[in-house]
Amino acid sequence: MGELELKFGVPPEAQASLEADVRRRGGRHIRLQAIYFDTAAGLLAQHKLSLRLRKEGRRWVQTLKAAGDSAIHRLEHNVELSTAEDAVPIVDASLHDGSQAGAALAAVLDGSGPIEALVEVHRADVSRRALAIRIDESQVELALDEGTLAAGKASQSVMELEIELKAGDPAPMFELAKACVGFGGLWLSTVSKADRGARLASGQACGAAVRAEEPKLHEKMSGDALLRAVLQACLRQVLANASEVAAGSLDEHHIHQLRVGLRRLRTALRELGTLSPGVDAAWEDPLAHTFALLGEFRDDEAVVNAVRPLLEAAAAPLVEWKGSASKVKPPEAVRAVPFQTVLLDLMAFAGRTESEPDAPAPERAMEHIVRRLGKLHKQVVKEGKRFERLEALDQHKVRKRLKRLRYLSEFVQTLFGGKPFRRYIERLRPAQDALGAHNDALVALERFKALAHTDANALFAVGFLEAHSAATAKDCRRALKAVAGASRFWRH
Repeated sequence: MGELELKFGVPPEAQASLEADVRRRGGRHIRLQAIYFDTAAGLLAQHKLSLRLRKEGRRWVQTLKAAGDSAIHRLEHNVELSTAEDAVPIVDASLHDGSQAGAALAAVLDGSGPIEALVEVHRADVSRRALAIRIDESQVELALDEGTLAAGKASQSVMELEIELKAGDPAPMFELAKACVGFGGLWLSTVSKADRGARLASGQACGAAVRAEEPKLHEKMSGDALLRAVLQACLRQVLANASEVAAGSLDEHHIHQLRVGLRRLRTALRELGTLSPGVDAAWEDPLAHTFALLGEFRDDEAVVNAVRPLLEAAAAPLVEWKGSASKVKPPEAVRAVPFQTVLLDLMAFAGRTESEPDAPAPERAMEHIVRRLGKLHKQVVKEGKRFERLEALDQHKVRKRLKRLRYLSEFVQTLFGGKPFRRYIERLRPAQDALGAHNDALVALERFKALAHTDANALFAVGFLEAHSAATAKDCRRALKAVAGASRFWRH
């Protein structure tokens, strides 16, 4: 058994009106008291498993959850328990034997050596307002949770909205979710109560930044199925890091990995989008806008860190780095309704199980992939030969094209074989690093040119960075020449 559920963070200013709306529509009230368990070493949390005992009204239910095939799908197995009144049952992992979630749990516990004892990690005491909704042939439950998580002496309030598909087609669930994100700034979150409680118990303010993962592809996939598998992998990275940023994290790693995920997502749509007639061109603008806003914030933080050591080594006069005129607030950028809406559209599209009737057959999809890889490689090599003569804007385009070439290569590597791909990527990495350093120098150069109007000390930095960027442009040309000599793995 599995669950398909969308979870949303709720800002304080929306809580009262949202609760009143759910109550007015007849939402029933229930108190949920849960105890979450893990090993002392936190093995379950490490493997995206959660095990809890929960008192739902007057009955106790033991629930095991494990990762599913998407960011919002989880394997779930529930066992209703019999116990004396007011008594707390004893957790028993064996009750989940024979289920898919139980198999995932057994693999973790059996692989850890001697079976580790399960211990209480945290508790949750939640007041839930649940509303059953029927939309066409689909049944959906909307639940507003407000309460407290407690781990030892530490505690934390929780306020979130959940929309779970109980039966039928998931499409109406996503339409309902899109209506909800406009209700006072709600945002998608992949952080469960189990995750939050584990962080509370360990003293962590937020989770680690999530890096890209390899899509699960095979040669028999239609073009439509292949694209959706790539998007699922991209969305896991985007949603995990967007959840942290929307909740208030300004950690540079969360923002960097969110930008990487968005670029990969946009690359998938640009390079593979024609493999499915279900792709909507309107998805690009909100993705590009949010990516650009986060880029402005990143430039203020990361570029100065890259350039300042160079200026200090050259004994440059002190100049205050004032950053750009932009006052980007990453949480607001990620919570924006157009961005949240397009994420829901992409999740709905990527999560479909049926293929489009007009989608390219597997052999046509492979031909398209080979054609796109070849074109990107050819363009990068051609522009690399004259890189130093290109305008800064065109140099930046080369960098973006090189990234698309790398990401597309990573998406489809399993279709071609490991060693040729790894040899090719070894040639791409130095070029990408060189182009990144060159871009940082150019961004900093433009900032110091602007500062030079009011601070004469900035003129030294301008002169230094003009010379430095000329040198980094040469580095880029040499690195791109190495790409030209790389053996193309898609020809094997």
